[in-house]
Amino acid sequence: MEGRQAHALQEITNVDIAGSNNAQCGKKWQRVEPMPPPSSAPLGILSSLSLTTATLPPPIVAEGRLTEGHVSAALPPPRVQTCQGLAPRLPPPLLPPHPQELVQDEHPVQMMARLQLSQQQQQHQQQPQQQQQQQQQQQWAHAGLSATPEEAVQRVQGTVEYTQEIVNEMFLNEPLFRARVNYMDSQLEINGRMRGILVDWLVEVHMKYRCRPESLYLTINLIDRYLSLVTVARNRLQLVGVAAMLIATKFEEITPPEIGDFVYITDNAYTKEQVLQMECTMLTTLSFQIVVPTAAHFLGWFLQSNRCGNVQRELCRYLVELALLQYEMMPYPSSLLVAAAVLLSNELITRPGHLAPHVAPYDETQLRACANELRALLEGAATSPLQTVRRRYGLHTGDHPHHSVAGMTFPRVI
Repeated sequence: MEGRQAHALQEITNVDIAGSNNAQCGKKWQRVEPMPPPSSAPLGILSSLSLTTATLPPPIVAEGRLTEGHVSAALPPPRVQTCQGLAPRLPPPLLPPHPQELVQDEHPVQMMARLQLSQQQQQHQQQPQQQQQQQQQQQWAHAGLSATPEEAVQRVQGTVEYTQEIVNEMFLNEPLFRARVNYMDSQLEINGRMRGILVDWLVEVHMKYRCRPESLYLTINLIDRYLSLVTVARNRLQLVGVAAMLIATKFEEITPPEIGDFVYITDNAYTKEQVLQMECTMLTTLSFQIVVPTAAHFLGWFLQSNRCGNVQRELCRYLVELALLQYEMMPYPSSLLVAAAVLLSNELITRPGHLAPHVAPYDETQLRACANELRALLEGAATSPLQTVRRRYGLHTGDHPHHSVAGMTFPRVI
Protein backbone atom coordinates (compact mmCIF):
# COMPACT_ATOMS: atom_id res chain seq x y z
CA MET A 1 0.00 0.00 0.00
CA GLU A 2 2.79 2.41 0.83
CA GLY A 3 4.41 1.71 -2.55
CA ARG A 4 1.24 2.68 -4.47
CA GLN A 5 0.92 5.99 -2.59
CA ALA A 6 4.54 6.86 -3.36
CA HIS A 7 3.97 6.13 -7.07
CA ALA A 8 0.88 8.40 -7.25
CA LEU A 9 2.73 11.20 -5.46
CA GLN A 10 5.53 10.96 -8.01
CA GLU A 11 3.02 11.34 -10.95
CA ILE A 12 1.44 14.47 -9.39
CA THR A 13 4.91 15.99 -8.96
CA ASN A 14 5.75 15.33 -12.60
CA VAL A 15 2.52 17.07 -13.76
CA ASP A 16 3.26 20.16 -11.67
CA ILE A 17 6.79 20.36 -13.07
CA ALA A 18 5.43 20.10 -16.66
CA GLY A 19 2.93 22.89 -16.02
CA SER A 20 5.64 25.21 -14.67
CA ASN A 21 7.84 24.50 -17.71
CA ASN A 22 4.95 25.39 -20.06
CA ALA A 23 4.38 28.70 -18.29
CA GLN A 24 8.05 29.60 -18.61
CA CYS A 25 8.10 28.66 -22.28
CA GLY A 26 5.04 30.81 -22.97
CA LYS A 27 6.98 33.95 -22.13
CA LYS A 28 9.39 33.33 -25.04
CA TRP A 29 6.81 32.36 -27.74
CA GLN A 30 6.69 34.48 -30.90
CA ARG A 31 3.55 35.12 -33.06
CA VAL A 32 4.10 33.92 -36.62
CA GLU A 33 1.58 35.09 -39.27
CA PRO A 34 0.86 32.48 -41.96
CA MET A 35 1.67 33.25 -45.55
CA PRO A 36 -1.32 33.94 -47.80
CA PRO A 37 -2.17 31.03 -50.06
CA PRO A 38 -0.90 31.27 -53.62
CA SER A 39 -3.49 32.48 -56.12
CA SER A 40 -3.89 30.75 -59.44
CA ALA A 41 -6.12 33.47 -60.94
CA PRO A 42 -4.63 36.49 -62.74
CA LEU A 43 -4.27 39.71 -60.81
CA GLY A 44 -6.70 41.55 -63.01
CA ILE A 45 -9.48 39.08 -62.32
CA LEU A 46 -8.91 39.06 -58.57
CA SER A 47 -8.85 42.84 -58.40
CA SER A 48 -12.25 43.03 -60.07
CA LEU A 49 -13.95 40.52 -57.79
CA SER A 50 -15.61 41.23 -54.47
CA LEU A 51 -13.48 39.56 -51.79
CA THR A 52 -14.59 38.59 -48.32
CA THR A 53 -12.73 37.00 -45.44
CA ALA A 54 -13.65 33.65 -43.96
CA THR A 55 -12.42 32.33 -40.63
CA LEU A 56 -11.24 28.74 -40.55
CA PRO A 57 -11.71 26.60 -37.44
CA PRO A 58 -8.66 26.41 -35.10
CA PRO A 59 -6.29 23.50 -35.72
CA ILE A 60 -6.21 20.48 -33.44
CA VAL A 61 -3.12 20.53 -31.16
CA ALA A 62 -1.58 17.18 -30.19
CA GLU A 63 -0.91 16.51 -26.58
CA GLY A 64 2.70 16.79 -25.39
CA ARG A 65 5.16 18.96 -23.63
CA LEU A 66 6.56 22.13 -25.15
CA THR A 67 10.20 22.76 -24.57
CA GLU A 68 11.87 26.11 -24.55
CA GLY A 69 12.57 27.40 -28.04
CA HIS A 70 9.80 25.42 -29.72
CA VAL A 71 6.99 27.24 -31.60
CA SER A 72 3.50 26.49 -30.37
CA ALA A 73 1.24 24.60 -32.72
CA ALA A 74 -1.82 26.43 -31.34
CA LEU A 75 -1.49 29.40 -33.72
CA PRO A 76 -4.33 31.89 -34.27
CA PRO A 77 -6.73 30.91 -37.05
CA PRO A 78 -5.36 31.99 -40.43
CA ARG A 79 -7.40 34.39 -42.63
CA VAL A 80 -7.85 33.39 -46.24
CA GLN A 81 -9.47 35.17 -49.16
CA THR A 82 -12.53 33.70 -50.83
CA CYS A 83 -14.22 34.97 -53.99
CA GLN A 84 -17.86 35.87 -53.40
CA GLY A 85 -18.55 36.31 -57.08
CA LEU A 86 -17.56 32.71 -57.87
CA ALA A 87 -19.59 31.18 -55.05
CA PRO A 88 -22.47 29.02 -56.35
CA ARG A 89 -25.99 30.33 -55.82
CA LEU A 90 -28.05 28.25 -53.48
CA PRO A 91 -31.84 28.01 -53.70
CA PRO A 92 -33.76 29.97 -51.05
CA PRO A 93 -34.49 27.97 -47.95
CA LEU A 94 -37.91 26.44 -47.64
CA LEU A 95 -40.04 28.15 -45.03
CA PRO A 96 -41.22 25.88 -42.26
CA PRO A 97 -44.93 25.22 -42.12
CA HIS A 98 -47.14 27.21 -39.82
CA PRO A 99 -47.27 25.79 -36.28
CA GLN A 100 -51.00 25.18 -36.70
CA GLU A 101 -50.28 23.07 -39.77
CA LEU A 102 -48.00 20.72 -37.87
CA VAL A 103 -49.37 17.44 -36.60
CA GLN A 104 -47.54 15.45 -33.99
CA ASP A 105 -45.87 12.25 -35.24
CA GLU A 106 -46.87 12.95 -38.88
CA HIS A 107 -44.83 11.61 -41.75
CA PRO A 108 -43.36 14.36 -44.03
CA VAL A 109 -45.07 12.86 -47.09
CA GLN A 110 -48.43 12.90 -45.36
CA MET A 111 -47.84 16.48 -44.23
CA MET A 112 -47.10 17.66 -47.81
CA ALA A 113 -50.17 15.87 -49.12
CA ARG A 114 -52.33 17.47 -46.44
CA LEU A 115 -50.96 20.94 -47.22
CA GLN A 116 -51.58 20.51 -50.95
CA LEU A 117 -55.15 19.44 -50.26
CA SER A 118 -55.66 22.50 -48.05
CA GLN A 119 -54.40 24.82 -50.81
CA GLN A 120 -56.72 23.19 -53.36
CA GLN A 121 -59.66 23.71 -51.03
CA GLN A 122 -58.78 27.39 -50.61
CA GLN A 123 -58.55 27.86 -54.38
CA HIS A 124 -61.88 26.10 -54.81
CA GLN A 125 -63.46 28.49 -52.30
CA GLN A 126 -62.03 31.53 -54.15
CA GLN A 127 -63.41 30.47 -57.54
CA PRO A 128 -67.01 31.64 -56.89
CA GLN A 129 -65.73 35.06 -55.85
CA GLN A 130 -63.61 35.36 -58.99
CA GLN A 131 -66.54 34.31 -61.16
CA GLN A 132 -68.74 36.90 -59.48
CA GLN A 133 -66.15 39.63 -60.13
CA GLN A 134 -65.93 38.59 -63.77
CA GLN A 135 -69.70 38.78 -64.12
CA GLN A 136 -69.69 42.26 -62.58
CA GLN A 137 -66.98 43.39 -64.98
CA GLN A 138 -68.95 42.03 -67.94
CA GLN A 139 -72.02 43.82 -66.68
CA TRP A 140 -70.07 47.08 -66.43
CA ALA A 141 -68.66 46.59 -69.93
CA HIS A 142 -72.15 45.98 -71.33
CA ALA A 143 -73.40 49.11 -69.56
CA GLY A 144 -70.56 51.07 -71.12
CA LEU A 145 -69.03 52.26 -67.87
CA SER A 146 -65.27 52.60 -67.58
CA ALA A 147 -65.02 52.33 -63.80
CA THR A 148 -64.33 49.02 -62.08
CA PRO A 149 -66.70 47.38 -59.57
CA GLU A 150 -64.26 48.26 -56.78
CA GLU A 151 -64.45 51.93 -57.78
CA ALA A 152 -68.24 51.70 -57.97
CA VAL A 153 -68.40 50.61 -54.34
CA GLN A 154 -66.59 53.78 -53.34
CA ARG A 155 -68.96 55.96 -55.36
CA VAL A 156 -72.27 56.71 -53.69
CA GLN A 157 -74.18 56.98 -56.97
CA GLY A 158 -72.49 54.06 -58.74
CA THR A 159 -75.84 52.28 -59.34
CA VAL A 160 -74.75 50.02 -62.17
CA GLU A 161 -77.87 47.86 -61.85
CA TYR A 162 -80.09 50.80 -62.80
CA THR A 163 -77.83 52.55 -65.30
CA GLN A 164 -79.66 51.46 -68.41
CA GLU A 165 -83.05 52.31 -66.87
CA ILE A 166 -81.84 55.77 -65.85
CA VAL A 167 -80.54 56.47 -69.35
CA ASN A 168 -83.77 55.25 -70.94
CA GLU A 169 -85.71 57.57 -68.63
CA MET A 170 -83.52 60.49 -69.70
CA PHE A 171 -84.26 59.77 -73.36
CA LEU A 172 -87.99 59.67 -72.60
CA ASN A 173 -88.01 62.94 -70.61
CA GLU A 174 -85.79 64.91 -72.96
CA PRO A 175 -88.59 66.00 -75.38
CA LEU A 176 -90.69 67.22 -72.43
CA PHE A 177 -88.12 69.83 -71.38
CA ARG A 178 -86.95 71.19 -74.72
CA ALA A 179 -87.39 74.75 -75.93
CA ARG A 180 -89.24 75.54 -79.11
CA VAL A 181 -86.98 75.28 -82.12
CA ASN A 182 -88.06 78.61 -83.69
CA TYR A 183 -88.80 80.61 -80.56
CA MET A 184 -86.80 83.58 -81.89
CA ASP A 185 -89.56 84.22 -84.39
CA SER A 186 -91.79 85.40 -81.55
CA GLN A 187 -89.15 87.70 -80.05
CA LEU A 188 -89.31 91.34 -81.12
CA GLU A 189 -86.04 92.88 -79.84
CA ILE A 190 -83.59 89.99 -79.62
CA ASN A 191 -82.22 87.51 -82.14
CA GLY A 192 -79.91 84.51 -82.36
CA ARG A 193 -76.76 86.64 -82.52
CA MET A 194 -77.63 88.35 -79.22
CA ARG A 195 -78.29 84.96 -77.68
CA GLY A 196 -74.82 83.80 -78.79
CA ILE A 197 -73.20 86.87 -77.20
CA LEU A 198 -75.08 86.19 -73.94
CA VAL A 199 -74.02 82.53 -73.87
CA ASP A 200 -70.40 83.47 -74.62
CA TRP A 201 -70.42 85.90 -71.68
CA LEU A 202 -72.02 83.30 -69.39
CA VAL A 203 -69.24 80.84 -70.28
CA GLU A 204 -66.76 83.43 -69.04
CA VAL A 205 -68.75 83.91 -65.82
CA HIS A 206 -68.85 80.12 -65.44
CA MET A 207 -65.05 80.01 -65.70
CA LYS A 208 -64.58 82.87 -63.23
CA TYR A 209 -66.55 81.19 -60.46
CA ARG A 210 -65.28 77.68 -61.32
CA CYS A 211 -68.68 76.10 -61.53
CA ARG A 212 -69.46 72.55 -62.58
CA PRO A 213 -70.28 71.76 -66.23
CA GLU A 214 -73.82 70.79 -65.24
CA SER A 215 -74.44 74.39 -64.11
CA LEU A 216 -73.60 75.79 -67.54
CA TYR A 217 -75.79 73.37 -69.50
CA LEU A 218 -78.72 73.84 -67.11
CA THR A 219 -78.36 77.62 -67.43
CA ILE A 220 -78.66 77.46 -71.23
CA ASN A 221 -81.65 75.12 -70.94
CA LEU A 222 -83.46 77.51 -68.59
CA ILE A 223 -82.77 80.51 -70.84
CA ASP A 224 -84.05 78.82 -73.99
CA ARG A 225 -87.17 77.46 -72.29
CA TYR A 226 -87.95 80.83 -70.75
CA LEU A 227 -87.42 82.72 -74.00
CA SER A 228 -89.69 80.28 -75.82
CA LEU A 229 -92.52 81.26 -73.46
CA VAL A 230 -91.95 84.94 -72.69
CA THR A 231 -91.09 87.92 -74.88
CA VAL A 232 -88.05 89.67 -73.44
CA ALA A 233 -86.76 93.17 -74.09
CA ARG A 234 -83.18 93.68 -75.20
CA ASN A 235 -82.10 95.51 -72.05
CA ARG A 236 -83.33 92.64 -69.87
CA LEU A 237 -81.71 89.76 -71.77
CA GLN A 238 -78.60 89.82 -69.56
CA LEU A 239 -80.84 89.83 -66.48
CA VAL A 240 -82.50 86.65 -67.77
CA GLY A 241 -79.08 85.05 -68.16
CA VAL A 242 -77.94 86.06 -64.67
CA ALA A 243 -81.13 84.77 -63.06
CA ALA A 244 -80.87 81.48 -64.96
CA MET A 245 -77.29 80.96 -63.76
CA LEU A 246 -78.30 81.85 -60.23
CA ILE A 247 -80.97 79.11 -60.29
CA ALA A 248 -78.65 76.57 -61.92
CA THR A 249 -75.78 77.14 -59.48
CA LYS A 250 -78.14 76.89 -56.50
CA PHE A 251 -79.27 73.54 -57.81
CA GLU A 252 -75.91 72.09 -58.92
CA GLU A 253 -73.19 73.69 -56.79
CA ILE A 254 -72.26 73.04 -53.18
CA THR A 255 -71.22 76.66 -52.61
CA PRO A 256 -72.90 78.70 -55.38
CA PRO A 257 -72.02 82.32 -56.06
CA GLU A 258 -74.04 84.83 -54.07
CA ILE A 259 -76.49 87.32 -55.50
CA GLY A 260 -74.02 90.12 -54.86
CA ASP A 261 -71.49 88.35 -57.09
CA PHE A 262 -73.91 88.36 -60.01
CA VAL A 263 -74.75 92.00 -59.40
CA TYR A 264 -71.05 92.82 -59.43
CA ILE A 265 -70.37 90.77 -62.57
CA THR A 266 -73.00 92.81 -64.45
CA ASP A 267 -71.24 96.03 -63.43
CA ASN A 268 -74.24 96.98 -61.27
CA ALA A 269 -76.50 97.11 -64.31
CA TYR A 270 -79.19 95.43 -62.18
CA THR A 271 -79.95 95.59 -58.50
CA LYS A 272 -80.23 92.69 -56.12
CA GLU A 273 -84.01 93.10 -55.98
CA GLN A 274 -84.26 92.89 -59.77
CA VAL A 275 -82.24 89.66 -59.82
CA LEU A 276 -84.43 88.11 -57.12
CA GLN A 277 -87.59 89.22 -58.90
CA MET A 278 -86.43 87.69 -62.21
CA GLU A 279 -85.52 84.47 -60.38
CA CYS A 280 -89.05 84.17 -59.00
CA THR A 281 -90.59 85.03 -62.37
CA MET A 282 -88.52 82.43 -64.22
CA LEU A 283 -89.24 79.66 -61.72
CA THR A 284 -92.94 80.42 -61.83
CA THR A 285 -93.00 80.48 -65.63
CA LEU A 286 -91.19 77.13 -65.85
CA SER A 287 -93.38 75.62 -63.10
CA PHE A 288 -90.24 74.98 -61.04
CA GLN A 289 -89.22 72.20 -63.43
CA ILE A 290 -85.45 72.41 -63.24
CA VAL A 291 -84.63 68.71 -62.88
CA VAL A 292 -84.16 68.11 -66.59
CA PRO A 293 -81.78 65.98 -68.69
CA THR A 294 -79.16 68.19 -70.31
CA ALA A 295 -76.15 67.64 -72.52
CA ALA A 296 -73.99 67.23 -69.40
CA HIS A 297 -75.87 64.07 -68.38
CA PHE A 298 -75.71 62.58 -71.87
CA LEU A 299 -72.02 63.43 -72.10
CA GLY A 300 -71.25 61.25 -69.10
CA TRP A 301 -73.14 58.32 -70.61
CA PHE A 302 -71.78 58.56 -74.16
CA LEU A 303 -68.17 59.21 -73.15
CA GLN A 304 -68.09 56.17 -70.89
CA SER A 305 -69.86 54.01 -73.45
CA ASN A 306 -67.36 54.99 -76.13
CA ARG A 307 -64.37 54.37 -73.79
CA CYS A 308 -62.99 57.82 -74.52
CA GLY A 309 -59.60 58.89 -73.24
CA ASN A 310 -58.91 62.22 -71.57
CA VAL A 311 -58.10 64.06 -74.80
CA GLN A 312 -61.15 62.73 -76.61
CA ARG A 313 -63.36 63.63 -73.66
CA GLU A 314 -62.22 67.24 -73.79
CA LEU A 315 -62.63 67.29 -77.57
CA CYS A 316 -66.26 66.14 -77.26
CA ARG A 317 -67.00 68.77 -74.63
CA TYR A 318 -65.39 71.41 -76.83
CA LEU A 319 -67.61 70.47 -79.77
CA VAL A 320 -70.77 70.52 -77.65
CA GLU A 321 -69.98 73.92 -76.12
CA LEU A 322 -69.29 75.33 -79.58
CA ALA A 323 -72.80 74.21 -80.51
CA LEU A 324 -74.28 75.95 -77.43
CA LEU A 325 -73.30 79.31 -78.90
CA GLN A 326 -75.24 78.77 -82.11
CA TYR A 327 -78.99 79.26 -82.24
CA GLU A 328 -78.97 77.29 -85.52
CA MET A 329 -78.16 74.11 -83.56
CA MET A 330 -81.47 74.29 -81.64
CA PRO A 331 -83.23 71.68 -83.84
CA TYR A 332 -80.92 68.95 -82.55
CA PRO A 333 -81.78 67.42 -79.15
CA SER A 334 -79.04 67.32 -76.56
CA SER A 335 -78.69 63.54 -76.79
CA LEU A 336 -78.31 63.61 -80.57
CA LEU A 337 -75.86 66.52 -80.32
CA VAL A 338 -73.65 64.63 -77.87
CA ALA A 339 -73.84 61.41 -79.89
CA ALA A 340 -72.80 63.31 -83.04
CA ALA A 341 -69.90 64.92 -81.14
CA VAL A 342 -68.68 61.48 -80.04
CA LEU A 343 -68.99 60.16 -83.60
CA LEU A 344 -67.05 63.12 -84.98
CA SER A 345 -64.35 62.80 -82.31
CA ASN A 346 -63.80 59.17 -83.33
CA GLU A 347 -63.19 60.34 -86.90
CA LEU A 348 -60.97 63.24 -85.88
CA ILE A 349 -58.59 61.07 -83.87
CA THR A 350 -58.85 58.29 -86.49
CA ARG A 351 -60.37 55.86 -84.04
CA PRO A 352 -62.51 53.10 -85.56
CA GLY A 353 -65.81 52.17 -84.04
CA HIS A 354 -69.39 53.34 -83.73
CA LEU A 355 -71.96 53.65 -80.98
CA ALA A 356 -73.72 50.44 -80.00
CA PRO A 357 -77.52 50.20 -80.36
CA HIS A 358 -78.05 50.02 -76.59
CA VAL A 359 -76.05 53.25 -76.15
CA ALA A 360 -78.04 55.63 -78.38
CA PRO A 361 -81.33 55.32 -80.28
CA TYR A 362 -79.72 56.90 -83.36
CA ASP A 363 -78.00 55.35 -86.34
CA GLU A 364 -75.10 56.88 -88.25
CA THR A 365 -77.32 58.41 -90.93
CA GLN A 366 -79.25 60.38 -88.30
CA LEU A 367 -76.03 61.63 -86.74
CA ARG A 368 -74.21 62.52 -89.96
CA ALA A 369 -75.97 65.86 -90.59
CA CYS A 370 -75.28 67.09 -87.06
CA ALA A 371 -71.69 65.82 -87.19
CA ASN A 372 -71.08 67.78 -90.42
CA GLU A 373 -72.32 71.00 -88.81
CA LEU A 374 -70.12 70.38 -85.78
CA ARG A 375 -67.19 69.91 -88.14
CA ALA A 376 -67.94 73.28 -89.75
CA LEU A 377 -68.09 74.94 -86.32
CA LEU A 378 -64.75 73.42 -85.38
CA GLU A 379 -63.06 74.65 -88.55
CA GLY A 380 -64.52 78.15 -88.22
CA ALA A 381 -63.86 78.58 -84.49
CA ALA A 382 -60.62 80.48 -85.10
CA THR A 383 -62.38 83.23 -87.06
CA SER A 384 -65.57 83.41 -84.97
CA PRO A 385 -66.20 86.62 -82.98
CA LEU A 386 -67.15 84.48 -79.95
CA GLN A 387 -63.81 83.28 -78.63
CA THR A 388 -64.46 82.43 -74.97
CA VAL A 389 -65.08 78.73 -75.53
CA ARG A 390 -62.07 78.41 -77.84
CA ARG A 391 -59.86 80.28 -75.36
CA ARG A 392 -61.12 78.07 -72.55
CA TYR A 393 -60.30 74.80 -74.32
CA GLY A 394 -56.95 76.12 -75.45
CA LEU A 395 -55.73 75.95 -71.85
CA HIS A 396 -54.10 73.07 -70.03
CA THR A 397 -53.52 74.01 -66.40
CA GLY A 398 -54.49 72.62 -63.04
CA ASP A 399 -57.78 74.53 -62.98
CA HIS A 400 -58.46 73.97 -66.70
CA PRO A 401 -57.06 70.56 -67.75
CA HIS A 402 -58.46 70.70 -71.29
CA HIS A 403 -55.32 69.35 -73.01
CA SER A 404 -55.35 72.36 -75.39
CA VAL A 405 -57.76 70.60 -77.75
CA ALA A 406 -58.78 73.93 -79.29
CA GLY A 407 -55.31 74.33 -80.78
CA MET A 408 -55.06 70.85 -82.28
CA THR A 409 -55.16 70.22 -86.02
CA PHE A 410 -57.09 67.29 -87.36
CA PRO A 411 -57.15 65.64 -90.80
CA ARG A 412 -59.96 66.73 -93.06
CA VAL A 413 -62.60 64.05 -93.47
CA ILE A 414 -64.43 64.09 -96.81
